[in-house]
Amino acid sequence: MRIMQLMGGGDVGGAKTHIMSLVKALGERHEVVLVSFREGPFAEEAKEEGIHVEVFPKINLVRVRRQLLELVDSFRPDVIHCHGSRANLMGALIRAKRKLPVITTVHSDYKLDYLGAPLKQHTLGNMNAIALRFLDYYQPVADRMAQTLIRRGFDPEKLFVMYNGMDFSDKVMDFDRAAYCREKWGVEVAESDILCGIAARLTAVKDIGTLLRALQIALREAPQLRLFIAGEGEDGDMLKKLARSLGIESRVVFCGWVNPIDRFYAAMDLTVLSSLSETFPYSVLEGIREGCAAICSDVGGMSELIDTGENGYIYQPRDVEQLAKYLVRLANDDEMRHEFASRLLEKASSEFSMEHMCRRQEENYARIIERFRRPVSAKDGIVICGAYGKGNAGDDAILKAIVQEMRALDRDRPIWVMSRRPKETRLDYRTGAIYTFNFPGVLRRFKQAALYINGGGNLMQDVTSTRSLQYYLYTLSAAKRLRGDDVRLWHRPN
Repeated sequence: MRIMQLMGGGDVGGAKTHIMSLVKALGERHEVVLVSFREGPFAEEAKEEGIHVEVFPKINLVRVRRQLLELVDSFRPDVIHCHGSRANLMGALIRAKRKLPVITTVHSDYKLDYLGAPLKQHTLGNMNAIALRFLDYYQPVADRMAQTLIRRGFDPEKLFVMYNGMDFSDKVMDFDRAAYCREKWGVEVAESDILCGIAARLTAVKDIGTLLRALQIALREAPQLRLFIAGEGEDGDMLKKLARSLGIESRVVFCGWVNPIDRFYAAMDLTVLSSLSETFPYSVLEGIREGCAAICSDVGGMSELIDTGENGYIYQPRDVEQLAKYLVRLANDDEMRHEFASRLLEKASSEFSMEHMCRRQEENYARIIERFRRPVSAKDGIVICGAYGKGNAGDDAILKAIVQEMRALDRDRPIWVMSRRPKETRLDYRTGAIYTFNFPGVLRRFKQAALYINGGGNLMQDVTSTRSLQYYLYTLSAAKRLRGDDVRLWHRPN
């Protein structure tokens, strides 16, 4: 398989970790070229790792597009994979000129990427939002992000959820955290101190202010707590002022940019996530790998990783009081903290490993390439009609069974459901959906469908309205007339 990866080149944090890990792993089994639209540390690090890197500094958009098209023609990729706003824009431009499947990994909520930076939000943010609509497939790194994309009108059948993965065997060993903190930041750490760490860009979306306010409250009952903040960003000065105003400056260390991050987490007892929005942050996995217990805001895929009260704690974003309670609880209970950390490491290393991520990525590529090369047919969909979207558990169970059966037969054939609540149906079943009485839309789908299924309950019910009977007979007649082929009745026995 030939894979072309596109990245902005200024990527930091989780996105950088994801891209670098993925490209290295895929490069062992496939032909991979990594394109960066910026010179800098990321591209240089990739070259040092033996990755084939092409750098096209984005000075002249027309020139860069021409160079990229030349690379596409010489490399002949089976799939193009984008990461970030700049890469998405170039991917959209390539897609307009070459018949190749273009997929993007949605690392974060693109509407919140530049929160607190209005200029970037109205330039890069809007550019990315537009470019996304012109790509073929999407990989949100958490199911919650997939739900967000569906609500924003993205086709559910073009989404491939894939969680971040990590090599959990690569742990820091024989580590003296007191010496590390002294040498790194000139900070003396007592053996009794409970070190709480967060690695994040110092921006509004990370909401580190909530963590500082929670720490102030927690210190009343757990004075051994100390907070280490690794990262840089436009909110740095504001957060330092906030720490001073809260009277907790002596218990907070602003570490700046930290590399390597594994040693940072090896020094910590707790990892905390305070973000307002995330998908599936690597920073949490990095802390877990080094034996940290975790307290995370309920964003992205955190609730799928952490079973609150069993292996960690989840709290609602901006809930200062609840975060403070969890900090106190884990700071004052060594046995619970260690037990939570152990359970969380076991779950993460089993379900969110690097091996699992790469295997899933290869499966996604294979499926996308197969779907893209699928012969184009004027009639290639399935329309399902029934009493759906009305909150009837029986009918919904039947719909679930029909969808599962159809996907078992052909997982890539489009499915459209006629529903009274199409938005909910798209979310629940990850299919296309049409409002039941949107007759122009329904008839258009009939023309495109290879199969029409009328089912749910009994077609001829013991108690029904004349209008209902007329509707079902009309759809059967229209489907038969427009399809001229397969029309099936799905009967549920009483």
